Amino acid sequence: MSKKTIVVCDHIHQSGLDILANDNEIELINAADEPKDKLIAEIIPLADVAITRSSTDVDDAFLASAQKITAVVRAGVGVDNVDIPGASKQGIVIMNVPTANTIAAVELTLAHMLSCVRQFPYAHNNLKLDRVWRRQDWYGTELKDKKLGIIGFGNIGSRVGKRAKAFEMDVIAYDPYIDPSKAEETIGMIGKEEIARMKENALNLPIKENELPDFVRPYLELIQKMGHLSAQVTKSAVKSIKVTAKGPVSDYLASMQTFATVGVLTESLADQVNYVNAEFVAKERGIELTNEVKPNTSGFTNKVKIKLTTADSTITIAGTVFDDAVQRIIEIDDYILDVEPKGTMIFFRNTDTPGVIGDVGRILADNGLNISDFRLGRDNKQQALAVVRVDGLVSKKVLDALSALDACISVSHATL
Repeated sequence: MSKKTIVVCDHIHQSGLDILANDNEIELINAADEPKDKLIAEIIPLADVAITRSSTDVDDAFLASAQKITAVVRAGVGVDNVDIPGASKQGIVIMNVPTANTIAAVELTLAHMLSCVRQFPYAHNNLKLDRVWRRQDWYGTELKDKKLGIIGFGNIGSRVGKRAKAFEMDVIAYDPYIDPSKAEETIGMIGKEEIARMKENALNLPIKENELPDFVRPYLELIQKMGHLSAQVTKSAVKSIKVTAKGPVSDYLASMQTFATVGVLTESLADQVNYVNAEFVAKERGIELTNEVKPNTSGFTNKVKIKLTTADSTITIAGTVFDDAVQRIIEIDDYILDVEPKGTMIFFRNTDTPGVIGDVGRILADNGLNISDFRLGRDNKQQALAVVRVDGLVSKKVLDALSALDACISVSHATL
C-alpha cells in the first residue's frame, strides 16, 4: 500500500507531529514555516490530507492547488477560514476538533477568576508605574465560600464547576439546553439588569460552550442510523428528508437534521459526506431538507422521526432512547415495533395470513441463515411487517425466495 502524504500547514504540538512521523503508512511534510505562496504552489499539490489552523485559509487558491487532497483537518474548533462549499464541490471532507480546547478553556476560566479576585492586573500595573509595592492595597479576596453561578453546564461548564468545588466554592449551575443554531438568542442574556441584581463585587466571566448535553448524543446516533436504514430500504434517488422531533431533544433539531442527512447520504457517498458538508451536499443534489417540532403526546420522553421521500417511494421511521442510552426503532410507516437498530435486518411486508412466519423461517434456514431476533408489527389493513435480524449476509437468492411467497407484498434488507 502506498503511503498517504499529510501536509501540516501550521504549527501543531510536537507530540502530534511525532505520531504522524512514526506511522509507517504516512509521508509527513511539515510546512508550518514555509512561505504561504510556496505552500500553496508547491506543497499542497503533493498532499492527500492537509492539517490547518487559523494561519492557513482554505480558499480558492488553496483548493485550486488541492489536486489530490481528500480531507482537510482543522486542528481546532472553528471552520470560519475554510470554504466548505468549495471544498465539498471537490469532494474534500472537512473535519474539525470540537473538544480540542476544552481543558484550556476550563483552566483559563479559573485563571481569570483568580486574577480578578486577587487583583493581579491592577497590582502589576501599579508596581510598574510607581515602583513601590503597597501590599495593603492589593489583598483582594478568596474564592473560598464564594457563590459561583455557571450558565451552561456542559463539557466546559461542568469541569469548571468541578474545579471550583476544589476551591470550596458554592457552585450554582443552570443549563437551558440551547441548540447551537439558537446561539444568537443568548446574546445579552446577562445584561445591565441582571448585573445590577448581583452582589457589589460579583464577577462575570463568559466562556463559550460548544458541547451538546450528554442526553442528546444517543438521539443523534439513532437518527443517523435511521437515515442510513431508510436509504438502504428504499434504494432510489432521494428527493427529500424531513426530520421531526418531540420532547426536550427538539431543542437540537438542527443537529438532528445534520445527522439524519449524513445517515441518508452515506449509503451512496460513503466517506465523501460528513457532518460539516452534509447539508451542502444534499442541497447540491436537489434534496429538500425540512424539520419540524411537534407537541409531545407520544408517551415517550423524546421521540425523533425521519421521513425519506425518493423517486419511487416514501418511508417513515421513528425512534426513541430508553434509560442507559438504549436505542430503539418504535415505528416503521404505520407499524408499531420495538427494534434494536443493529446488524443485518430483513424487512418483510405481507398480507396477514396464517403460516407466513413459518414460511419465512424455513427459507432462511434452508439458506443457512440463523434468526437472532424477530419483531412483528400489524396494521388495520390486514397487513403485517416483520423485521428479522439474521446472522450472516442476505443474498439475492434469499430475497427472491421470500418475494416468491404468495403473501409477500415487499421485501428488502439493510445492514447497520
